[in-house]
Amino acid sequence: MNYEQVYENLISSRKKLNREKSEFQYYEQHHIIPLCLNGSNDKCNLVLLTFKEHYIAHLLLTHCYTGEERSKMCFAFF
Repeated sequence: MNYEQVYENLISSRKKLNREKSEFQYYEQHHIIPLCLNGSNDKCNLVLLTFKEHYIAHLLLTHCYTGEERSKMCFAFF
């Protein structure tokens, strides 16, 4: 399975939804490029995900990296 492609598809499809935080729907802010891998807090690096989507995104990231970067992704996942 191409985990990187699945991750990219998830993120791009959710960005197209142009979600906004509200009191009626719960979303979590996700860093597309994780902060621990030199990502930023810029708006272009953030996407709003549901709890389930956020969980899946972090699970996918654990499969996208190796070595020390994978360790960081596993820590972020748990």
